[in-house]
Amino acid sequence: ALALLEEHMGPCKRTLLLEATDTVLTRRLLEGAKDAGRPEDEDAAKRKIRTFKNQTHPAIASLQARGLVSKVDASGSQDDVFKRLCKAYESLGLH
Repeated sequence: ALALLEEHMGPCKRTLLLEATDTVLTRRLLEGAKDAGRPEDEDAAKRKIRTFKNQTHPAIASLQARGLVSKVDASGSQDDVFKRLCKAYESLGLH
């Protein structure tokens, strides 16, 4: 998947990886589903997280091996995460 993406968009210069625990991700999925009026249970949320990790792990591992991944703590409030993300982006000097 990464090779196809880079074939169409060019080589990746940097990646910001938002990280949070499975507990935080599960809670957010359940809250988002509730807010959207969709039924969601904890098992379904955990399956989504597992699928996402399984599908993205090879690309992330490849980018990490190339030294192109900056990790951002995505736990906490939306405002906190946004501030951390902005700070990480600004530190890359790509803007």
